[in-house]
Amino acid sequence: MSEKEALGPIYEERSKIDPKDADIAFASIDQYGNEGDLNKLVLEQYGHSTGILKKINLELGHALIKGKKPIILVVTVGKEKTAKNVRTNLFRAIKDNLRLLAGHSVWLPLMGTGSGRLSLQESYNITTGVLENLRGMIVTNGIFFNISIPYEEHGKLPFDRNNGSLQSKIGQGSSNPIDVSSNFESLENNYGGSLKKEEFNDIVDFNDSTSSYPKFGMGR
Repeated sequence: MSEKEALGPIYEERSKIDPKDADIAFASIDQYGNEGDLNKLVLEQYGHSTGILKKINLELGHALIKGKKPIILVVTVGKEKTAKNVRTNLFRAIKDNLRLLAGHSVWLPLMGTGSGRLSLQESYNITTGVLENLRGMIVTNGIFFNISIPYEEHGKLPFDRNNGSLQSKIGQGSSNPIDVSSNFESLENNYGGSLKKEEFNDIVDFNDSTSSYPKFGMGR
């Protein structure tokens, strides 16, 4: 048995978990603290108005909104490239909040896939890479992450978790355009039925000829 197997799982991918089903939620935000679809969704589900965003300090690349169910905001769009922002700021956000996260289940969406322009695969690889780098601390503190992602039909992941290559309908140069209806249902289910059809259309870039995947991450 490997050391990784001995330590046990620290996360799992889930498509039908509402932010409210976890103890703590992460959400993305830009460097200016602007409202986005994802942080608005989480704020509302956790009983906050978006006005609270005007009061947060994002100098560290992340910020904590306290409450019965805390929210940790991660800067994904800023001066640096999105991939670097997500990797660096998610790492710091988890490490700086270990005491808060200890013993809890955490809702963690794939971030940076909206205006940050990361693919689902890129965001997933970065996210799981950060978690693996912090594995020892995560296990020691009894934290479990529910990575919230959309699934294709029959529960299939829309990408290959093993080798980093995108599959079938998702990714660059896809010959099979996404089915808006089926993908919206997946996305809607993933967010507890909180999205309207027109909101889904807003986060799918139909004008980008190099990609046909939904910009999952809800605006950041």
